[in-house]
Amino acid sequence: MSGRDPAIAMNGLSVRRIIYLLLGFLAVLLLVLLGGTIWLTNADLKPWAEKAASDALGRKVVAAELEITWGNPLHVELANLSLANASWGSVPEMITLKSFSADVDPWSLWQGIPLYHHLRAEGLRVVLERDEQGVGNWKFGDPSSSESSAKEGGFALIPKNRTQFPTLLDMVMKDALITYRTYSGNILRIQLDNVAIQSESDDTPVTLKASGAYNNTSLILDAKTQSFIVLRDGGTPFGTILNLAGRTAKLDFDGTMMEPLDFDGVDGSLKLNAAELDNLLASFGAEMLADYPLLVGGHLTRQGDHWELTKTKGRIADNDFTGTLILDEGSKGAPDSIATDLAFGTLDLNQLIVEDPNAKQQSVMDMRLLAPQDAGVNLDAKLTAAQLAYGKLKLDDVALDGLLTSGNVALKNLSFGYAGGRISAATRVKSTAESSDVVADVEIKGIETDRLMQAIGATAGDLTGKLNGAAHLAMQGGTLGAALKTADGAAVLTMTQGSVSRAIIEQASTDLRALFREREGSSPIECLAGVVIVKDGIATLAPLRLQAKDATLIGSGTIDLKQQRLEISAKSERASTGFFALDLPVKISGPFDKLSAGLGGDAEKKWQPLAGADIAKLDPEIKRLAAGNACLK
Repeated sequence: MSGRDPAIAMNGLSVRRIIYLLLGFLAVLLLVLLGGTIWLTNADLKPWAEKAASDALGRKVVAAELEITWGNPLHVELANLSLANASWGSVPEMITLKSFSADVDPWSLWQGIPLYHHLRAEGLRVVLERDEQGVGNWKFGDPSSSESSAKEGGFALIPKNRTQFPTLLDMVMKDALITYRTYSGNILRIQLDNVAIQSESDDTPVTLKASGAYNNTSLILDAKTQSFIVLRDGGTPFGTILNLAGRTAKLDFDGTMMEPLDFDGVDGSLKLNAAELDNLLASFGAEMLADYPLLVGGHLTRQGDHWELTKTKGRIADNDFTGTLILDEGSKGAPDSIATDLAFGTLDLNQLIVEDPNAKQQSVMDMRLLAPQDAGVNLDAKLTAAQLAYGKLKLDDVALDGLLTSGNVALKNLSFGYAGGRISAATRVKSTAESSDVVADVEIKGIETDRLMQAIGATAGDLTGKLNGAAHLAMQGGTLGAALKTADGAAVLTMTQGSVSRAIIEQASTDLRALFREREGSSPIECLAGVVIVKDGIATLAPLRLQAKDATLIGSGTIDLKQQRLEISAKSERASTGFFALDLPVKISGPFDKLSAGLGGDAEKKWQPLAGADIAKLDPEIKRLAAGNACLK
């Protein structure tokens, strides 16, 4: 018997058995790994991938073909991928993709965010739309649950949000079409013929280039962004420099976004340069003659459905402006709301209002008064201009405040300086498909009569003083001509502390001395007043009275807005003139487009001062002016 210690012998046997067992386990493990590799290489992984993607998005994902070549990197080939639309969507599929191939870092899959060394895609189709609550079909899962939070990471074959977006070091995509269905049912088409994304690594800046079209308007996109790591940090604003160029327009953005995939949480500078405004408007479906440039820049922000462009500076044609633009996207079935507050130095409407040479000429009376039944947008517009020009008309200190909604137009205030005074107006139009109810108010304060008369060709100094007036008119119709036939209202024009040239007084009173001399000097005006009462389209001038030191002139008559005819008589009062005055009446009559003047008429017979009861029926501002003028007492 050997002298070896039995305990040592037993320990040696145990160690050998353990080693044999370990070697056996390792051999089995190698066989399992080898078998798993063989199985992964040959197994059909498509059902697993479809299920994983469907579970991650909460929507059914299907692919006709899926092939994986194992290695480092993994190579993936995919054909005819489809992602189901939301249950309320207008079409069954939100995304379809004809072909896809990529080289993927296998270790990135363990981390849950794929890193694509190379990616090629073709034939992408995406349908974007919102439900009645305004939630986009690109929001996956339950929006109220933590799983759909913008800060959620985790593995995703298709990203739910920015935190799951993969790294694309080299991506090329061809033939893509993205459509966006607006609440009104209009389809916006974004065609991407070629898209390229490049980055050196996960933590380096990214470049994006694309060419395609927006609503058939050709566009080229060139963008630089922060890294993919910053993109996946949902709590950090994502820096983006974006340049978008079309045939005659260019848009530049430099700022950040909190939700880059939705273009939401935007905060940055925006600049738009459109060499031909009508081409830009045509890309949004608006057709108008506007072959002049628009340049606008400002600070753009977007939070959900609310957009603001503040600190705005721009130029349209040769007119510089500053101000604010606000857009609130409407919910389903409701129009968008746009609010503008713009200030111009000089606003030359002759540059902006272009007549269509092919448009049929129509009379003013045929002008339609109908507000659009489906405006498509609620517009609240405020505008000011230090100077405004239209034709030969020059206005100062112009202010406009207007509102447009479906079936309604409200010019809450239009006021401007003219001839040393100020004119203010307000109009309300409420329309059906065929007719409109129109209410208009006008107020005149401090117009210098001498400047007004010179503007219409009279000699300086013939009539001086300051005019004040007011008018209120209500009517109904689809055109101006039809509405004037139903017009009811009143107007008053007054003046005090003015003067009228003695030559005019002698001519108006048919003073024989006016035939042999030129009378110099002027006669002080004690009062001047004219009142017009409108009833059922007939305007009655009762009265017109000018009371001066040397004579009193009176006038009366009617203006038939239905037949578009005028008949007015004027004369001097016998008791107010001298011996040589004949005090013959002068009559102006005929259709609006062919008036004639001559001796005759019965102005004195029709002259009737307004009674207190008549004044009481007038609009408050008209009543105030009428009650305070001596010529109406």
